[in-house]
Amino acid sequence: MDFRLEYVENLVETYGYSLINSERYSDALILENCFEIYSNSADFNFIMGLIYMNNAKFTKAVECFLECTKFNQSKVEGVTSFIAYYNIGVIYEVLGFKEKAIEYYYMCGDYEAAKKRLNMLII
Repeated sequence: MDFRLEYVENLVETYGYSLINSERYSDALILENCFEIYSNSADFNFIMGLIYMNNAKFTKAVECFLECTKFNQSKVEGVTSFIAYYNIGVIYEVLGFKEKAIEYYYMCGDYEAAKKRLNMLII
């Protein structure tokens, strides 16, 4: 397969989402092998963030989500901004870093899921 072709990149990302949706989190780590090829893609970094998050590799997940925010565009709205920040907030909240979680939830702007978490944490 020619991994430079756009449809192959789409297949790789879709495969990652399907592994996550079928709760095959450890199997999804195989996509680490594609980092060298797709590191310049916000969407690939995002799916890897989700994969790491679901495998309790929180430092790597945060790194991937932060990398997403360096891109100007993605295929999915919010991957380069509010959804990436939201997932970082969730990680920090789960780890007990309430202030850091609140900081990242605020960075999500009007994203409804982040507003709900803020309401829960600030009360």
